[in-house]
Amino acid sequence: MLTERVLAAVPLPEHQILLMLARTRISEAGYAEVRQFIANHPIDWRVVVDTARAHGVLALSYRHLLALRPESLPKDLIQISKGAVMSSAARNLQMAKEVIRIAQQMNALGIEVLTYKGAALALLAFDGVGGRQFNDIDLLVSSADLVQAKNLLLEQQYVAVSSPEHRSMQKDDHDRSYQGYDLVSRDGRIAVDLQERFGLRFSSFDLSFSELWARRQTIGLPDSSVMTLSFEDYILVLSAHGTQHRWGRLKWVSDLAELVVRASDLNWDTIIERAKVMRTERMVRIGLLLAHEAMGMPLTAEIERWVYSDSAALKVMQDVLRWMFIEASNFDPSLQRALFDYGFDLSVRPRLNDKVQCVIFLTRRRLMRRVRHEAADHPTA
Repeated sequence: MLTERVLAAVPLPEHQILLMLARTRISEAGYAEVRQFIANHPIDWRVVVDTARAHGVLALSYRHLLALRPESLPKDLIQISKGAVMSSAARNLQMAKEVIRIAQQMNALGIEVLTYKGAALALLAFDGVGGRQFNDIDLLVSSADLVQAKNLLLEQQYVAVSSPEHRSMQKDDHDRSYQGYDLVSRDGRIAVDLQERFGLRFSSFDLSFSELWARRQTIGLPDSSVMTLSFEDYILVLSAHGTQHRWGRLKWVSDLAELVVRASDLNWDTIIERAKVMRTERMVRIGLLLAHEAMGMPLTAEIERWVYSDSAALKVMQDVLRWMFIEASNFDPSLQRALFDYGFDLSVRPRLNDKVQCVIFLTRRRLMRRVRHEAADHPTA
């Protein structure tokens, strides 16, 4: 089920078994392979569950643990996992209802709004809102409607927030982030990421709201419906989102893999052409390589040839896998981690100016983190 490249990059059996379990469906042959793997490897199931939670794939893994019930699995872990999954599902349902409420209020004001990832992606690719863990609400509106949409949320008991990293990229006012606003409900339970377009810093990846809206699709949520991205745009957006975070969570790979499996009529020619125009083919290739090799996502022969035609993308994919499970647990300030960060970000950005700006940004951010860490270690009296 896992390729030799994946096994070499992910040496711990706890992480290997998680790659096998973190998907919505496993065939009978797949279950047989998982059972054989469990029989041949000593597995610390607490590490598996803790890592699944950190990577946002506990809900996916839990259903297969119930089906497998390995003898080495401590009985209390099933209850712990069940509680965490049920709590996540309840939270997801609350956020799905909030998505509907916000969308309806924006529509009443004539604001066109797209919701993506979150509840929309859970319904498109994960058998319902409980199948995918998500932490916030992602909304896209036009640049002309951005301020009005933000003001509506402020009137609805949300407050705008900022961070040191956002302030280093601010545009207009003190709470403006890179291309939108971050807001949180006054009780701190729901966060909203409101944007006017989807872009990636120091990159030619840029999808405007108008083009995303023109290709939108409708998806049903409880007692209502909302607008979300087309499947083709989702592939591009999820690849860019994973790139932005250097694919540091298995959840982001699973998102891409599950979406491709469900969207059987994907127009790959359109996806590849848009990636070429934005010069982001390597971003898409890396995401598809991860989903194919680590998650078993099938590819047509033609797309497989296209994906594997970039040897540099294959190397980056292996490097990502080596760091993926470290990334979820802690920030590593070591030289090795810095080399990976710089190497990854430079590899996926073909334009020289983007590479230079990215290096400046990365260096500044690492210096800011070091200053904060040193301040925490040596507080003033």
